[in-house]
Amino acid sequence: MPYDAVVYRIFLAAPSDTPDERVALLEFVRDWNAANSFLRRIVLEVVDWRTNVVPDYGGSRPQDVINRQLVQDCDLLIATFWTRLGTPSGVAPSGTAEEINLFENCGKRVMVYFSTREIRPHELDLEEFKRLFAFKAVCEEKGICSNYSDIPDFRGQLHKHISKWVNELLTERGQPRVEERDVARMTALKFDSAVTSSSLISSPSARDQPLSRKSDGSRIIWLPRHLRKEQQL
Repeated sequence: MPYDAVVYRIFLAAPSDTPDERVALLEFVRDWNAANSFLRRIVLEVVDWRTNVVPDYGGSRPQDVINRQLVQDCDLLIATFWTRLGTPSGVAPSGTAEEINLFENCGKRVMVYFSTREIRPHELDLEEFKRLFAFKAVCEEKGICSNYSDIPDFRGQLHKHISKWVNELLTERGQPRVEERDVARMTALKFDSAVTSSSLISSPSARDQPLSRKSDGSRIIWLPRHLRKEQQL
């Protein structure tokens, strides 16, 4: 069923040594949308220059193209670092650093994450790592950064931090937080006692779940996947 929703774009800013974090963010947003978008009327979209930028010639620098096409139209920036800061952009220590600065100057939310997982010495560029260490010190002077030990830890932090950010957006828009909305939606679901069991099953995944009646005559039904829990009527 079609529904209206507000789309918030999340820009992923990261050097080339954090591909697993990119996959983790994409998977998290996919799962978050599946579980929350319909109820919250919010859709999250991940934007990454590797997949979203289109060929464009005429800027003074390649980073200008990325900034114009993607960065300026996004709402949240998530940056991940491990051993590299990235290639200098011409006006900042790296393209990722420039993207962070642009968001900061626009007053938009920036979430910066540093990986603390093990580094293989023979794969480490010491000079590059020193540049990253210096940049991290600058970031920590400006605000709070987060460290993560592995991908599951990173994904867990994404869940907590993005959920908090979304609830802030809902508050700004005067909408109830998801917990309150869930309760209101569940309370509003009323079924006539004469309705047949076949009409109560609204999704293929629910058809395998039996309807039952408690000893006091109240009914237990199974709701659609996004509201999956027993509801007494």
